Amino acid sequence: MSFAHVIRKVDSQLNCFTTGVQKAIKKSIRQDIMLLQFCESKQIFDVVLKLFIDKWRQLKSLFEGYSRGVTSTSNA
Repeated sequence: MSFAHVIRKVDSQLNCFTTGVQKAIKKSIRQDIMLLQFCESKQIFDVVLKLFIDKWRQLKSLFEGYSRGVTSTSNA
């Protein structure tokens, strides 16, 4: 998948982010993906990717913890 396709897919998934806080999160996600795109070596890419995954896992757990008693997926 090309970089342009990735950005379009990310944007389409995040179009529902409409509040100020959500727009800031969307902007942060896009900036992090841009950092991945411009890594100059596989070693740098691997480090940046790990940081990206760790950052967004922490954020995801914060949102899931916010809605106690609600599952994060329906698995239906």
